Amino acid sequence: MAIIFIGIFFYYSENDIQTTEYKRVNIQTKGIPQDEIHKKFAAQNSAAPSKENVNKSMIDKIRNLEHELNNGSKDTVKMLELANFLVAGHQPEKGIFYYNKILKINPKRDDVLLQLAIVYANQHKYSDAIIVTKKMLKNKPENPIALYNLGALNATMGEKEKAKTIWQSIVKKHPNSQMANKAKQSLKRLE
Repeated sequence: MAIIFIGIFFYYSENDIQTTEYKRVNIQTKGIPQDEIHKKFAAQNSAAPSKENVNKSMIDKIRNLEHELNNGSKDTVKMLELANFLVAGHQPEKGIFYYNKILKINPKRDDVLLQLAIVYANQHKYSDAIIVTKKMLKNKPENPIALYNLGALNATMGEKEKAKTIWQSIVKKHPNSQMANKAKQSLKRLE
């Protein structure tokens, strides 16, 4: 079932989430992420980021954000930036802490819920990812991205019939959408 997970899990795009409050760091399912922090490592075929090879300005940025947020700031844009940096920097538990801080302030932040679900899925905490994805669906029951991802999580956990039902509903309710096309492709993979 892990092959399905890598092939079909978690779809999102900037336009579908419809928020401009932050700059997202792309979280990959395997290998070094292809964000601003990590691109130079992939290009140089060098070791994974460590104290010795991470840009000092990035370390300072993270420290400054942590300092500001730990001194009472409730700036959710900065919290999200820090959470994304921490996750991209291989510190997902710290990132989860800040995603949850944002959600305490505004539990309807689908962009944050999506990022949190991705982190949980990357950690193979599928039950947690499902809980978070269902919160997205509570906010917007017909959210095709959340529905698609819920299907992917079910497929990953071996619940193929649940996944099929969810993906078939996307095809029926959003027939000409990009998510319907993704759902059709994923349905074929389950056969």
